Amino acid sequence: MDERFKVSKRSDFVEKVVDELSRKRKVQYFRIHAAGDFYDEAYVRKWIAICKALPHIKFWAATRRTDLKKAIRELDALPNVIVRESLDPSKQNPSMGLKLAVIYGVPAGKGAFVCPCDDDTKIADGCEDCGYHCWNKRSSVQFHFH
Repeated sequence: MDERFKVSKRSDFVEKVVDELSRKRKVQYFRIHAAGDFYDEAYVRKWIAICKALPHIKFWAATRRTDLKKAIRELDALPNVIVRESLDPSKQNPSMGLKLAVIYGVPAGKGAFVCPCDDDTKIADGCEDCGYHCWNKRSSVQFHFH
């Protein structure tokens, strides 16, 4: 079992993440899951608690977990959080009422921001170039990389 998954199941997960991010004073933006997804409602609720405890940090996540829609929409409603529903050729129809994170050429809809990064290895550098659009703007985003 992955060590990070094990840690996320611990009762002190929220406290540990809040402590870690609080000690790193320069953290302004945090992506929940560079890979992976929310695995159950309790885990989403842990992220709600983390994000509420750290209102000065902007969080974003992408998800495919429509079965956790209620909790995920609660997370997305926080002022410092943006959650986008992830679409790709295997899942092309949105169903959660969230803004979208779209890859592999699936249409993102009118008004979607086109990420200037041309592959996922440039995300960290490219975010500064666009002013951290994914964290600061509630719009759908079209990614070109795969």
